[in-house]
Amino acid sequence: MSFNQYTPIMNLDSSKIKWKIRARAQALWKGVTRESKEFRGINIIFVDDTNARIHAFITAKLCQLFENELIEGQIYNIANFHVRNYTGDEFNRCLRSEKHIYFADFTKLEKDTSSGLKIQDFSFDLFDLLATEKMENDKRFLCDVIGVIDSELDMVEYMNDTNEEKIQLKFSITDGSCSRNVTFFDGFAQHVAKKLKDNCEKPVIVIIASAKVNKYAGELYLSNYPSTRFYINCNHYSVKQIREKALNPTFFKSKVTELEETEVSPKLTTMTIAEIKQMKESYIGQKIVCQVTFKKFEGDLQWYHSICLRCKIDLKLVDGRFQCPKATCGRTFPYPDKMYRICTLCSDSTGAIAVIFKDLEVRKITGKTVFEVTLDEAQKVEIGDMPPVIQALLGKEFTVTLKLNEDNVNSGSNVFEACDITLGFVNLASNEVHYNSNTTSSSESTKTSSASFETESEENFSETEIEDVETGPTPQTPPTKQSTNKSRARKSPQLNREVDDENVPLSKMKFIKKEKI
Repeated sequence: MSFNQYTPIMNLDSSKIKWKIRARAQALWKGVTRESKEFRGINIIFVDDTNARIHAFITAKLCQLFENELIEGQIYNIANFHVRNYTGDEFNRCLRSEKHIYFADFTKLEKDTSSGLKIQDFSFDLFDLLATEKMENDKRFLCDVIGVIDSELDMVEYMNDTNEEKIQLKFSITDGSCSRNVTFFDGFAQHVAKKLKDNCEKPVIVIIASAKVNKYAGELYLSNYPSTRFYINCNHYSVKQIREKALNPTFFKSKVTELEETEVSPKLTTMTIAEIKQMKESYIGQKIVCQVTFKKFEGDLQWYHSICLRCKIDLKLVDGRFQCPKATCGRTFPYPDKMYRICTLCSDSTGAIAVIFKDLEVRKITGKTVFEVTLDEAQKVEIGDMPPVIQALLGKEFTVTLKLNEDNVNSGSNVFEACDITLGFVNLASNEVHYNSNTTSSSESTKTSSASFETESEENFSETEIEDVETGPTPQTPPTKQSTNKSRARKSPQLNREVDDENVPLSKMKFIKKEKI
């Protein structure tokens, strides 16, 4: 047998199409458009005997030529295909590679029956959990991580706004350097929950391949994506290494950097506006709770803004189309997403301040998105006027969490930004909510409150592709490059995901049913 009949994946380039590789299909998943649910094609992660990996794509019109032959985990001989370089603008790439493969109608795919060089069952590009902090702002790549499950599993079932049943599975993992929250969704969450129930070896060490890094309420968390794979106590050297480390009693006491220690917020307490205005430099970046009454809305400012969901920044109108001003994005939108941004004058008995409320907070207390408000109020208000549903909040009492910035503390700025809001006055000690005659009922408040976590999830994940796991592969399988061997609901609150082109974001949760696993 000739050992040079196959080209190593790392040597592929776009100079020709007559390439031939021998590789394992580490992961398979279907691409489906977010809006129309149109099938776009099949994605594959190939890994060869050098543990190099590459992403391959088969367009929908060619899938019938190959899909019956494709099995996740199978080794193939692949010949005659296009190799293309990424442009740099692609998001949510599962591999940190500069090139990828496109199948053509002349591509040949055959199962390998030879006794060639061994291709490992697992190949990962593992990052420390502490390193995921820097990955949250880089939307180009997903990442592979390893950790020990250090919390109970929490399954949440709920109904979204379109009466679809949704599921979340939440837990946390640690690698001894830090701990990260994990939230999986829908079919993938169910699959992982079942696998974790069936696996009894302790400690439970998991590898999450092609995980999506996001942030909720200032905390990072990992979530699933169409290419995500989940491995439990797999036969891989990195699992053996972390199992040995976990024997150390200090392993589960996550280390934090000095910077992180200084950023830990004190226990939230209720303060008056006068006390908030006296906050010192040590409170920069900290969260403060106050109980205020909405007195006035700044009507001269538009109550919503058009935003690039991927970059979380305002769009600019260029030649009749909305465009993201970020150089690394530059996407254009004929009809952009809209999010709330309202400025209020709030007061208590000690003073008054201006508070800016963003999309999550306003949706929480109104129960409506910007699109729903504009539809309801289309015949009642002129463009730019404050809608009645928001005007109705005047005179009501709220418990608001503010995040103090440098201008608030050092420059005496009286314009604050809210990061949470609850209708009524909340007693933080007992967690009871008290209402006056101007506020709505407790049950109504609970409904809007329960929507908060999910609505932010919608905001953060509205750009992620979370595919129907039933159309994809079994998550107990491999995916990525260099080696290291991936009931019924009611209404609820919780989490996040982004959507690019292959899946649907969450909407508001309204009621929650929890089940401890």
